[in-house]
Amino acid sequence: MSRTTNCRYCGHNIDVAIALHNTCTPDVCDNSAIEQMAKRRKEQEHVINMLATKVMGWEKHEVELDLTDGGTKKFFDSWRKNGKEVATHWQSLYNIADAWMIVDRFKNESDAYIRFTFESHVPPLIFAIDPAVICEAAKRTIEAIETRA
Repeated sequence: MSRTTNCRYCGHNIDVAIALHNTCTPDVCDNSAIEQMAKRRKEQEHVINMLATKVMGWEKHEVELDLTDGGTKKFFDSWRKNGKEVATHWQSLYNIADAWMIVDRFKNESDAYIRFTFESHVPPLIFAIDPAVICEAAKRTIEAIETRA
């Protein structure tokens, strides 16, 4: 007889072996796994948007397309600064080149407090630095600046 448990998110009774096979977690059902992935994706998109606007000073450029049903829908196109396109598909949480743009931005910061705050959140060892670490340091710097103001 197979072992069962309750999903930690929705409480449904699930088969542990099937849950492990489908979600790589023994106590999460398929539906909850999909919902959690969508939630994480939204959170990550929010972080990327915040870093692009608050750290890099960019504006989100969207294009509006006419749909076949007569409606319109906005789609993300690119990041712009002073009307010029500066980045497309900017994924600072995953791409080290994109994340390094944040490092360069803080490195060139004229306000010593902001520069020091960012540097204090970045590990001193180069092998410990990855895109997520850089983005987390930038988030903490933004929080420090906003609480200081």
